[in-house]
Amino acid sequence: MIHLIYIGAAWCGPCRVVKPRIEELCKKFGISYKLRDYDADLGDDEKEAITKVPTIRICDDELLVAEYTSNQVAQTEAWLQAHVAISVGGAEDF
Repeated sequence: MIHLIYIGAAWCGPCRVVKPRIEELCKKFGISYKLRDYDADLGDDEKEAITKVPTIRICDDELLVAEYTSNQVAQTEAWLQAHVAISVGGAEDF
């Protein structure tokens, strides 16, 4: 099952702009998603793997399929369209 993981931070200005749009896009594309905060939700090992926030990951079950970092909403939407099959319906949390 394809799902998206968004990793951002409360202190990150671009994250505050991109995060709500990511939620909208996931609903639009009908994919499940999880929002994770860099400081609150990640362990030290996971933090080492993140070089920039926001980071957006697309996974098929637990396998990482694609990863993207950008604070540009329009570019992020185009990237999602290229990596996710658009489906009808809402997204649900996994």
